[in-house]
Amino acid sequence: AGIPLLHMLGGQIKSRLAKPAEPHAATLIPVPADEVPRVVIAGFGRVGRVVASLLDAHALPYIAVDASADAVARARDEGMPVYFGNMKHPEFLRRCGIANARALVITLDAPKAASEIVRLALAERQDLKIIVRARDAGHASELYRLGATDVVPETVEASLQLAEAVLVDVGVPMGPAIAT
Repeated sequence: AGIPLLHMLGGQIKSRLAKPAEPHAATLIPVPADEVPRVVIAGFGRVGRVVASLLDAHALPYIAVDASADAVARARDEGMPVYFGNMKHPEFLRRCGIANARALVITLDAPKAASEIVRLALAERQDLKIIVRARDAGHASELYRLGATDVVPETVEASLQLAEAVLVDVGVPMGPAIAT
C-alpha cells in the first residue's frame, strides 16, 4: 500500500536533486538591435517558412521568431534569421523592431495567441501592417475587428492551393492560374 507513495516521493526528490537543463544555444542569440526596417514573422513552422522563402526571393529583409528552441536551432543551422522568444510580451515586440517594421506576419496555429499579438502590436504602433493566419472565418472576423490589415483563414489557403493545382493539372498555364 505504501509503494505508490514511496514512488511519488522518490520522483519529487529526484526532480529536486537533478541539475537544471542548460538553455539551448539558439535561445541565447539576441535579436538584432539595429534600425533596419524588416518584416517580422511571428511563428516559424510550415507557414512561417513559406513566407520567409518568398521574402528571401524578393530580397526583403525579415526576422522570424518562434517559441520552440528546436525550431529556432534548425532554422539557424540553415542560416535563417530566426530568434527564440515570445511575441506576446510587449518588450520583446519592441526588441524585434516593431517600431520601424515594414509589416508583422502572424503565422501561429494558436488563435488566442494570434489575437493577443495583434492587440499588443497595434498598441505599440497603430499604422503597422499586420497579416495574420486565421483558424477559420470566425477567427478571421475577430482579427479584422481587432485591426489586422489582412487575414487568411487556413481553410481558404488550402482551398486556393487545391484549386490552383487543379487548374494547372487540367491545362491552365501557371501564370493565369495564380492570377485567378
